[in-house]
Amino acid sequence: MIKRVAIIIAAAGILLLSLDIAGLVVRPGFTEDAAEGPSGIPGYHYALNDGERLRELLGGPVDQFDLNEANRVLFGSIVHGAGRRLTPYENWILYLIGLIYPPAGKTQDPERIAAGGVGLCSEVAAVLIRIARINGMSGRFIVLGGHTVAEIDTGEGWRVADPDYGVAYELGLSELEGEKGVSMIRNALKGGGYPDSVIEKYTGYFQSSNNNMVLEEGEVPSPGLYRLERSAELLKWIIPALLIISGAFMAGRKR
Repeated sequence: MIKRVAIIIAAAGILLLSLDIAGLVVRPGFTEDAAEGPSGIPGYHYALNDGERLRELLGGPVDQFDLNEANRVLFGSIVHGAGRRLTPYENWILYLIGLIYPPAGKTQDPERIAAGGVGLCSEVAAVLIRIARINGMSGRFIVLGGHTVAEIDTGEGWRVADPDYGVAYELGLSELEGEKGVSMIRNALKGGGYPDSVIEKYTGYFQSSNNNMVLEEGEVPSPGLYRLERSAELLKWIIPALLIISGAFMAGRKR
């Protein structure tokens, strides 16, 4: 009986370890949200490229970083949507927890977000902030009344960029909240082909200054979920190793 239990425990550990190893070589494909187009607004509703340039930007610093170009690349590579979920081979712990508590089944890791090709505003902003930091620039999240954007310090001042909507501004948040910002925001979205109803709603995000919150550099919108994901990245390796060792130990004692 003990030997049978030992075999089951060791086999479970080997299976979980196999999932972890597969996650090192298998990239998640684009979800259904990324494959719906072409319909709607290009870049927002369907991808404009295969993500190769985005992977290059995440791979290391470029000779001359251009915030506008990075924002456009992100907009064309990651479709707006909430359908991205972690797969078992990315992190089987978060996958299982996500079946009970769905927010835990999503990732806050910029590389994983980019690989999946689908993300919400805060997730796409996280990728842009990562790219900016790779190139030696500071970046932080701005949580508006129902929307999240990035603010990047280019060395010449802070600039707001929204890779979810594909727009970047020459101004920081404090200036965009004013009358000058309203005109700039409307012109940018109108040039992107967004309908008036979306433009009005989007402009309202910036005008709701009482609800706007600038996070500290390094701070994330969902710190609890971020810590859970970091911990699960270690545990997904530790648990299989402990199961295999325990199974081998039990089987050895039986002999």
